[in-house]
Amino acid sequence: MPMRFSWSTEGASSSAGPLPNWCARDSSRSWSMADDRDTSLDDAIDMMASAGTSEERLARAQRFRSPLVDAFSIALATIEDEARAADPQVERHLSALDATAAASGVMTSAVPGEARWWTSLPGPAVAQDGERAEAILPRGGGALAVEGGSRARTRIGREGPAGEVVVITGPLPAGASWRSLVWWSVSRRRSQVVAMVVLSLLGGLVGLLLPLATAALFGYAVPTGSTSMAAAILLAFALGSAGGALLILARNILIIRVRDASDARMSPGIMSHLLRLPMPFFRRTSSGDILNRALTVESAREVANDGVLALVLSSAFGLVNLVFLFAIDVSLGIVMSLAIAVIVVIVGLAQRRSRHFHQRLLQERSDADAHLMSLIQAIVPIRVNGAESRALASWTGWAAPAISTLGRRLVANNFSQPVLVAAPIAMNVVLILAVIGEGLAFTAAAFMSAYVAVVQLTIAVGLLTQNLWMLNEIGPTLERMVPITSTPVERPGPTRAPGALQGRIQLTDIVFGYDPDQPPLLDGVSISVEPGEFVAVVGPSGSGKSTVMRLLLGFETPWSGVVSYDGQDLADLDVAAVRRQMGTVLQASVPFGSTYRECICGPLQIDDDRLWQVIAESGLQTEVRERGLDAPIGDRGGGISGGQRQRLMIARALVSDPRVILLDEATSALDNLTQDIVMRSILGRPVTRIAIAHRLTTVERADRILVVSSGRIVEEGSPSELLASGGHFARLAARQEF
Repeated sequence: MPMRFSWSTEGASSSAGPLPNWCARDSSRSWSMADDRDTSLDDAIDMMASAGTSEERLARAQRFRSPLVDAFSIALATIEDEARAADPQVERHLSALDATAAASGVMTSAVPGEARWWTSLPGPAVAQDGERAEAILPRGGGALAVEGGSRARTRIGREGPAGEVVVITGPLPAGASWRSLVWWSVSRRRSQVVAMVVLSLLGGLVGLLLPLATAALFGYAVPTGSTSMAAAILLAFALGSAGGALLILARNILIIRVRDASDARMSPGIMSHLLRLPMPFFRRTSSGDILNRALTVESAREVANDGVLALVLSSAFGLVNLVFLFAIDVSLGIVMSLAIAVIVVIVGLAQRRSRHFHQRLLQERSDADAHLMSLIQAIVPIRVNGAESRALASWTGWAAPAISTLGRRLVANNFSQPVLVAAPIAMNVVLILAVIGEGLAFTAAAFMSAYVAVVQLTIAVGLLTQNLWMLNEIGPTLERMVPITSTPVERPGPTRAPGALQGRIQLTDIVFGYDPDQPPLLDGVSISVEPGEFVAVVGPSGSGKSTVMRLLLGFETPWSGVVSYDGQDLADLDVAAVRRQMGTVLQASVPFGSTYRECICGPLQIDDDRLWQVIAESGLQTEVRERGLDAPIGDRGGGISGGQRQRLMIARALVSDPRVILLDEATSALDNLTQDIVMRSILGRPVTRIAIAHRLTTVERADRILVVSSGRIVEEGSPSELLASGGHFARLAARQEF
């Protein structure tokens, strides 16, 4: 059946007044948790949101005419967000799922590849099969399907949802510390975390079977010489151990599920957050430093999950044995508690010194890695200039501090090793001294059971200190992601949909610079571009031309002044929706994708006829016909020439039929013939075009030219007028210094 999709922009009705027919509640099912607690939408939302009553949460799940948008509304309510119906004039060439996700401002990913993926969802999902759409909400060890439109609710069984499914990546908690992030990653598995702790305690109780069996053997079976009693004790011990093994198996299954759930939620969450950070963050932070933080956090997160779980297990095992010693004799329990405290304090002091060196080591390694990445990116000029030795010396200078700090950290680590080695012997000596020195009246059976408990306690303390040591070093590593997670994403607050752009663009009294301590780069710049106009911006290097482009794209926020589209302040708009209506080629743009088709189309649904038309308009037809649309082009377009990369980016900008075209030296690598083909295509489009160019053949076709110098518009007019005036533009044209 062909898919029909209603692009309605109708949202939820106000609470005042009667609801429209399409928004009326289902009288056959109550939305009250008291009436329908087992399968209600509120129950699923209660498991995933912590603030507000169930009715308030349900109110956020606004109703829409479109089943798909309604399903998104239900899913997004569980992560404190709202859906927005897609405008077909804005979200063009996208599937219905992608269009609704884009309009709602959320990031989505494909469902996991394993069977029964809905039992381990990291967040809400949306499924669409023809006209039917469902919100898939994680619930316990399974999922609840809520149909968009009717909002009928069913528990998903063995057969999963049909059709196309996307998983919604929710936002990270605002300003989260690494500890709160770790907890957030497992917060949807709270019941399993509690069950894991309970099973760990039960496993610790099973661990008491050995000292109890020892006491029974030496207290009854050995003195009486009863082989039948000994056999019974050993049989009971074997059965108990088998039960303990089952407990451990169940606990380990829970551990794997909790760890996988944490990984599945935190990794996409951090990546989604990173991809949506404002552009000034990437301007201030080197790509090498960002990569280092992302990679170290990924590895540290895995170790942290294992370390926290191991810490819980060793603590439970040790606690049970310590309580057993208190049960044998309170004085013995107190003495052992003091011995454990001394060990933990000594190890903690050593850890404190090691932590200091570990923090320094992470920063120094990050600096060295960032420098290494810059060297790799500059490998061509390094080879051309024969500067390999100088590059090696430069990297060595960055790497030397990290090597020195690593040695000092290893020395600090060694201070605790003698304590950990001596701990088992010391605790056994403490046991003997406590029995002898305190004159405790222990029978042989009691002493043997206490001895076994102390041995098990020693093992638990060793594991505890090792895990504490591991977590002590993981802390500084995870803290390195705080600058990423604490930085708000681009436009985090509510924004207004821009609607279909008409192409009227204005910059009014713009004052902006990259460094607030320096004079502004643009000072009082005002530009007005009418729909369908072709405006060229020229000026000497460093005059602020590319900065104007970054302001138009919303990459930077002006210190003062307004950037507006169709009379709407860009600061109030959904800037991503504005960009999706633009075709943009910036300086040094590189392809994103592995083939011609992927690079040009991306997520857009473009048929081959339209694709070949755009390829011809960008002057790329000959090369693509020779190799094919699905031919590989290498990483970042490394397998094709610079001119082909530039034409590929132009094709990518034109394929979506943009309403505004922004070009920043987009034809600098093209020969005159190819540039003429490209410019004819761009000039033939009745849309707003703004181009930064350095060729006279490009700007002479513009309706109007703006000359930027020292952060101001110093000339404005048609090409012929400016050439005849003999001013700034005429001098630039004579020298070809655009």
